[in-house]
Amino acid sequence: MKLYKVVYETVVPEDNNRPVQVNAYETCYGLPGLGTTAIKPRYWRTARDLYDNTITWEQAGKILPAKARDLFEEEFISDCPPVSRA
Repeated sequence: MKLYKVVYETVVPEDNNRPVQVNAYETCYGLPGLGTTAIKPRYWRTARDLYDNTITWEQAGKILPAKARDLFEEEFISDCPPVSRA
């Protein structure tokens, strides 16, 4: 889970969803299953469609939650403190 923590802290500010970046990490760094492990099942398809550019940000925004902590599985973020603002 340490790698997932690094991914979370890098790409997911508390008040901004970053499902596209999680899917990009999965692809670029060869981390099969990262998206399905990190993103809650009810949001994964939308996040993947957004990453694949088959839906728009506006369409995704109607489905994805406003807070990153609502988007991700608890196990993925359980040891991650809220991201502080600089």
